[in-house]
Amino acid sequence: MNIWSHPNSELIKIMEIVLRTKRRVFVEIGCFNFNMTSIFALLSERNPLIIANDIKDHFPKKRELLSDLLGNSFQFVLGDSKRLKIISEIGFHLLMDKADILYIDGDHAAESTESDFKNYMNMVSPDGYIIIHDVSGFEVSSDDVNVVHERKIRPWFIGKLNQNVRLNFYFEGNAKLAYIKRSDLDV
Repeated sequence: MNIWSHPNSELIKIMEIVLRTKRRVFVEIGCFNFNMTSIFALLSERNPLIIANDIKDHFPKKRELLSDLLGNSFQFVLGDSKRLKIISEIGFHLLMDKADILYIDGDHAAESTESDFKNYMNMVSPDGYIIIHDVSGFEVSSDDVNVVHERKIRPWFIGKLNQNVRLNFYFEGNAKLAYIKRSDLDV
Protein backbone atom coordinates (compact mmCIF):
# COMPACT_ATOMS: atom_id res chain seq x y z
CA MET A 1 0.00 0.00 0.00
CA ASN A 2 1.37 3.41 -0.99
CA ILE A 3 0.68 5.95 1.76
CA TRP A 4 2.34 8.76 -0.16
CA SER A 5 0.82 10.53 -3.11
CA HIS A 6 4.28 10.87 -4.63
CA PRO A 7 6.37 8.19 -6.35
CA ASN A 8 9.52 7.18 -4.48
CA SER A 9 11.80 8.54 -7.23
CA GLU A 10 10.08 11.91 -6.88
CA LEU A 11 10.47 11.95 -3.10
CA ILE A 12 14.16 11.16 -3.48
CA LYS A 13 14.58 14.03 -5.95
CA ILE A 14 12.74 16.43 -3.65
CA MET A 15 14.92 15.31 -0.73
CA GLU A 16 18.07 15.87 -2.80
CA ILE A 17 16.92 19.41 -3.61
CA VAL A 18 15.99 20.14 0.02
CA LEU A 19 19.41 18.94 1.23
CA ARG A 20 21.06 21.65 -0.96
CA THR A 21 19.45 24.32 1.25
CA LYS A 22 19.65 25.45 4.88
CA ARG A 23 16.53 23.31 5.52
CA ARG A 24 14.91 25.68 7.94
CA VAL A 25 12.05 27.55 6.22
CA PHE A 26 9.48 25.80 4.02
CA VAL A 27 6.41 27.21 2.26
CA GLU A 28 4.04 24.66 0.78
CA ILE A 29 1.23 25.86 -1.48
CA GLY A 30 -1.38 23.09 -1.80
CA CYS A 31 -0.63 20.80 1.14
CA PHE A 32 -3.79 18.62 0.79
CA ASN A 33 -2.94 15.64 3.06
CA PHE A 34 0.21 17.11 4.68
CA ASN A 35 2.44 14.31 3.35
CA MET A 36 5.06 16.71 1.97
CA THR A 37 4.65 18.86 5.07
CA SER A 38 5.66 15.79 7.10
CA ILE A 39 8.66 15.15 4.83
CA PHE A 40 9.77 18.77 5.23
CA ALA A 41 9.48 18.42 9.01
CA LEU A 42 11.67 15.29 8.92
CA LEU A 43 14.28 16.97 6.72
CA SER A 44 14.37 20.27 8.59
CA GLU A 45 17.12 21.63 10.79
CA ARG A 46 16.45 22.77 14.34
CA ASN A 47 13.73 25.36 14.90
CA PRO A 48 12.13 25.09 11.47
CA LEU A 49 9.31 27.19 10.13
CA ILE A 50 6.91 25.22 7.98
CA ILE A 51 4.03 27.15 6.42
CA ALA A 52 1.44 24.98 4.69
CA ASN A 53 -1.46 26.35 2.66
CA ASP A 54 -4.53 24.79 1.14
CA ILE A 55 -7.92 26.03 0.03
CA LYS A 56 -9.58 23.47 2.33
CA ASP A 57 -8.62 21.72 5.55
CA HIS A 58 -8.92 18.21 4.08
CA PHE A 59 -7.39 16.35 7.03
CA PRO A 60 -7.95 18.35 10.23
CA LYS A 61 -6.82 15.52 12.53
CA LYS A 62 -3.50 15.21 10.70
CA ARG A 63 -3.08 19.01 10.79
CA GLU A 64 -3.75 19.00 14.54
CA LEU A 65 -1.18 16.24 15.08
CA LEU A 66 1.43 18.19 13.10
CA SER A 67 0.59 21.29 15.10
CA ASP A 68 0.97 19.37 18.38
CA LEU A 69 4.27 17.87 17.23
CA LEU A 70 5.81 21.03 15.75
CA GLY A 71 4.17 23.75 17.86
CA ASN A 72 4.78 27.28 16.56
CA SER A 73 7.15 25.86 13.93
CA PHE A 74 4.08 24.83 11.92
CA GLN A 75 1.58 27.30 10.50
CA PHE A 76 -1.44 26.28 8.46
CA VAL A 77 -2.90 29.03 6.27
CA LEU A 78 -6.40 28.19 5.08
CA GLY A 79 -7.57 29.81 1.84
CA ASP A 80 -6.97 30.41 -1.85
CA SER A 81 -3.26 30.98 -2.47
CA LYS A 82 -4.09 33.53 -5.19
CA ARG A 83 -5.90 35.88 -2.81
CA LEU A 84 -3.99 38.88 -1.47
CA LYS A 85 -5.13 38.10 2.09
CA ILE A 86 -3.50 34.65 1.94
CA ILE A 87 -0.33 35.94 0.26
CA SER A 88 -0.06 38.57 3.01
CA GLU A 89 -0.69 36.04 5.77
CA ILE A 90 2.04 33.74 4.47
CA GLY A 91 4.38 36.74 4.22
CA PHE A 92 3.46 37.70 7.80
CA HIS A 93 4.39 34.22 9.07
CA LEU A 94 7.74 34.48 7.33
CA LEU A 95 8.43 37.80 9.09
CA MET A 96 11.96 38.71 7.99
CA ASP A 97 12.79 35.15 6.90
CA LYS A 98 12.92 33.86 3.36
CA ALA A 99 11.91 30.34 2.38
CA ASP A 100 14.56 27.73 1.68
CA ILE A 101 11.92 25.75 -0.23
CA LEU A 102 8.79 26.97 -1.97
CA TYR A 103 6.82 23.89 -2.95
CA ILE A 104 3.94 24.59 -5.35
CA ASP A 105 1.38 21.79 -5.49
CA GLY A 106 -1.92 23.65 -5.86
CA ASP A 107 -4.72 22.94 -8.30
CA HIS A 108 -2.26 22.49 -11.20
CA ALA A 109 -4.16 24.80 -13.54
CA ALA A 110 -1.87 26.92 -15.72
CA GLU A 111 -3.19 30.19 -14.30
CA SER A 112 -2.85 29.01 -10.70
CA THR A 113 0.69 27.74 -11.18
CA GLU A 114 1.69 31.02 -12.80
CA SER A 115 0.00 33.01 -10.04
CA ASP A 116 1.65 31.01 -7.23
CA PHE A 117 5.03 31.25 -8.92
CA LYS A 118 4.79 35.03 -9.35
CA ASN A 119 3.19 35.73 -5.96
CA TYR A 120 5.60 33.71 -3.85
CA MET A 121 8.95 33.63 -5.69
CA ASN A 122 10.20 36.74 -3.92
CA MET A 123 9.61 35.03 -0.58
CA VAL A 124 12.40 32.55 -1.40
CA SER A 125 16.01 33.12 -0.35
CA PRO A 126 18.60 33.40 -3.14
CA ASP A 127 20.00 29.99 -2.13
CA GLY A 128 16.51 28.48 -1.88
CA TYR A 129 14.58 26.49 -4.45
CA ILE A 130 11.17 26.67 -6.03
CA ILE A 131 9.74 23.22 -6.75
CA ILE A 132 6.60 22.74 -8.82
CA HIS A 133 4.81 19.41 -8.55
CA ASP A 134 2.82 17.57 -11.24
CA VAL A 135 3.99 19.64 -14.16
CA SER A 136 2.58 18.57 -17.48
CA GLY A 137 1.55 20.05 -20.78
CA PHE A 138 4.94 21.58 -21.48
CA GLU A 139 6.49 21.45 -24.92
CA VAL A 140 9.84 19.74 -25.21
CA SER A 141 12.19 20.30 -28.11
CA SER A 142 15.02 17.91 -28.87
CA ASP A 143 17.68 20.47 -27.92
CA ASP A 144 16.07 20.88 -24.47
CA VAL A 145 16.83 17.33 -23.36
CA ASN A 146 19.66 17.47 -20.84
CA VAL A 147 19.96 13.86 -19.67
CA VAL A 148 17.68 10.86 -19.70
CA HIS A 149 15.65 11.72 -16.59
CA GLU A 150 16.32 15.43 -16.21
CA ARG A 151 15.36 17.97 -18.82
CA LYS A 152 15.48 21.71 -19.08
CA ILE A 153 12.40 23.23 -20.63
CA ARG A 154 11.19 26.79 -21.06
CA PRO A 155 7.56 26.46 -20.00
CA TRP A 156 4.72 28.83 -20.80
CA PHE A 157 4.63 30.78 -17.55
CA ILE A 158 8.32 31.69 -17.66
CA GLY A 159 7.79 32.99 -21.21
CA LYS A 160 4.76 34.96 -20.03
CA LEU A 161 6.87 36.49 -17.28
CA ASN A 162 9.28 37.65 -20.02
CA GLN A 163 12.23 36.12 -18.26
CA ASN A 164 14.93 34.15 -19.95
CA VAL A 165 14.93 31.29 -17.48
CA ARG A 166 15.27 27.57 -17.94
CA LEU A 167 13.74 25.37 -15.28
CA ASN A 168 15.13 21.98 -14.43
CA PHE A 169 12.60 19.23 -15.02
CA TYR A 170 12.63 15.78 -13.52
CA PHE A 171 10.53 13.11 -15.21
CA GLU A 172 10.72 9.49 -14.14
CA GLY A 173 7.66 7.25 -14.28
CA ASN A 174 4.86 9.28 -12.72
CA ALA A 175 7.27 11.85 -11.29
CA LYS A 176 6.86 15.25 -12.92
CA LEU A 177 8.76 18.01 -11.15
CA ALA A 178 10.12 21.39 -12.16
CA TYR A 179 12.62 23.17 -9.97
CA ILE A 180 14.92 26.16 -10.03
CA LYS A 181 17.28 27.83 -7.62
CA ARG A 182 15.88 31.25 -6.73
CA SER A 183 19.12 33.04 -7.64
CA ASP A 184 18.83 31.64 -11.19
CA LEU A 185 15.71 33.76 -11.69
CA ASP A 186 17.76 36.92 -11.32
CA VAL A 187 20.00 36.13 -14.31
